[in-house]
Amino acid sequence: MQADKTREILLIEKLAMRTTNGQIKWNRLYNSDYSHENKLLQSYIEDYHMSNYSQFKIDMLSSYYTKIKNGYVFIFTLTQTDSQLSSHTKTNMLAVQSRRDTRVVEIHGKGEFQSELARIINLIERQIDGVDSFIEEIINYTD
Repeated sequence: MQADKTREILLIEKLAMRTTNGQIKWNRLYNSDYSHENKLLQSYIEDYHMSNYSQFKIDMLSSYYTKIKNGYVFIFTLTQTDSQLSSHTKTNMLAVQSRRDTRVVEIHGKGEFQSELARIINLIERQIDGVDSFIEEIINYTD
């Protein structure tokens, strides 16, 4: 089991590094053509949204994917709602799909690697939202 945890940490570190240096580009799952065209991804998402056994729902606006080689890497933000307490609990899940015709596989348990995944999500959101380049434009703006 320790070897698997080491492999998961290495994967997370590589994703963070490659996101930081721009080697990989992420996309939101929300309204993406890819999430609508990939039937196995749709099945995975529907399992979270339709099944009674899952207390979590996928937040599509805060979930991301990137293509690496022939496969895909996903970071899903899962939300658990407690209707009695009117509260939401969020957790992040890293999953892979080695090819488009294979199933989406979660690579860790719920609640694991949350701080590491939160760091990657922060990098992704800065990349997608263009925060850094916009800040540079403001700093360099002249009348």
